[in-house]
Amino acid sequence: YLYINPDLTVHLLRPPVGEWVGMRTGSYYGPVGSGLAESALFDEHGRVGRSCQSLFVDAR
Repeated sequence: YLYINPDLTVHLLRPPVGEWVGMRTGSYYGPVGSGLAESALFDEHGRVGRSCQSLFVDAR
């Protein structure tokens, strides 16, 4: 399969604190090869923001 990531958007509530950023993610695909991936972003103090990415999947 061919995977193309057309875009990525990140929204931050505040700058992350510390060296690590955790993500709780999910990917969702439609019947024609389009989809999206989204993540909740966390640091050691709690929620930092979110990201969302458009996806395109096709046979090679």
